Amino acid sequence: MVTLHWSYHEIADTDYTAVEIEIYEQDRHVETWANFDRDHIWKEVWGNQTEKFVLPSLGAARLFIASAGCYELVAPQVSS
Repeated sequence: MVTLHWSYHEIADTDYTAVEIEIYEQDRHVETWANFDRDHIWKEVWGNQTEKFVLPSLGAARLFIASAGCYELVAPQVSS
């Protein structure tokens, strides 16, 4: 089983919700995906909601994330 940890962040003075998705496989961090680049945010970022989803495999998790079409891999897969 694979767990996706979704963190939603409100960017100050904008109408934009930044999202980070961390993938965990057997409690080990595998990858992080996001729809924003933290290094290029010049406004304050507030964390305002988190969710977790459980999917049957890493492949299913990647397909689920890719289906939105707006996330980039920001922390590559950790080698075993």
